[in-house]
Amino acid sequence: ANARVVSFDGGGDDMDLPLKRLGADRDFAARHGLCGINSYNLGRPVAQLAHYFWSYFRTLDRIGAEIGTAIDVVLPSGALGNMAAAFMARQMGLPLRRLVAGVNANDITHRTIASGEFHRSDHMEKTLSDAINIQVPYNMERVFYYLTGEDASLVASWMAEMDRSARLTLPPAWLKRLQAIFSSARVDDAAMCAATRRALEQHGYLPCPHT
Repeated sequence: ANARVVSFDGGGDDMDLPLKRLGADRDFAARHGLCGINSYNLGRPVAQLAHYFWSYFRTLDRIGAEIGTAIDVVLPSGALGNMAAAFMARQMGLPLRRLVAGVNANDITHRTIASGEFHRSDHMEKTLSDAINIQVPYNMERVFYYLTGEDASLVASWMAEMDRSARLTLPPAWLKRLQAIFSSARVDDAAMCAATRRALEQHGYLPCPHT
């Protein structure tokens, strides 16, 4: 068979980190023909760039606005692949004003944007939006890369500190730059369920709990 299903214990971090490390081992990846399609592979957010250009122009059509009008984007966020794609589109000149991350109880992204504390939690919270139960979003490294003007050395030093201590606190100047572009909110299961129920009752639409 060409497809196999493998189970694992833990959350998304426990699955993605070893795969990322295997992919970074070029000899191993070449020997086994390894290619990941999760968002630690740059190809994933690059492909998602198209979503933002399409959504931007469709939004302008819907609201009758002129090209160049800035819009905000609100995204459910776990490993931040989709958010990295939005930031890349913004860097390319697409008029996206604010990028807003909605997270569940595993709220490292919210804490990073709100206070600069990119600190791994001691444990993962089980939630009803389990696909975004992420303790350390690996695409935050890409966000930092573009935030710093593609300063690879600086970002490498930050991520080395994160790998060593599981705690990175952004310097105030960099936090200010992050907050100039990004906003965030922590949404618990009760609020998520209420929004899902409201969407169904008012619009006849049953959204995914990650929406």
